[in-house]
Amino acid sequence: MNIIKRHKGLAIIGTLSLILLVIIFIIVKDLFFNENKSAYGDRLNGLIKIDTKIKDKVIDELEALDEVEEVSSRIQGKIVYTTIKYKEGYIVIETVFNTLVQLFLC
Repeated sequence: MNIIKRHKGLAIIGTLSLILLVIIFIIVKDLFFNENKSAYGDRLNGLIKIDTKIKDKVIDELEALDEVEEVSSRIQGKIVYTTIKYKEGYIVIETVFNTLVQLFLC
């Protein structure tokens, strides 16, 4: 106890530093270490799931068009990625996009 009385200022600084270090550790742990939480957080709450039947129907309808060679689609979070490969000599036509939008919205 005699050492603490002699170095009172140093003891206060050391104690405050230790407390600050513990607080920083807790903050870093909460921010950087994922504890089985979703990668999207709660942003996907209330998300309307697109059934695979609807997705397959969209792909079949688009592949039935003359200018389309191949269609692939994947869902990631709230985004539907649709890749359309056209046959050679065809220009992107507005009807393909209209068909895609109508099928997903209906």
